[in-house]
Amino acid sequence: MPGPVPAFATNAMRTLRMLYLHCDRGYLLPEATRGDTTAEVQYVAHPEALKRALADVLRVTWPYLG
Repeated sequence: MPGPVPAFATNAMRTLRMLYLHCDRGYLLPEATRGDTTAEVQYVAHPEALKRALADVLRVTWPYLG
């Protein structure tokens, strides 16, 4: 029976999931203040290709990802 997932693996998976989310939804720059309605959402270059690659990697640990 395998043991718990090591911390480095859990952290890597969480980071990749957040990167996927940023590719999908965009992100605000750190200098944008909370509640600032004029802040412009930033997007990564080639988000669809990056999301496909991230999904391929995440599917190893989450087979139900699709």
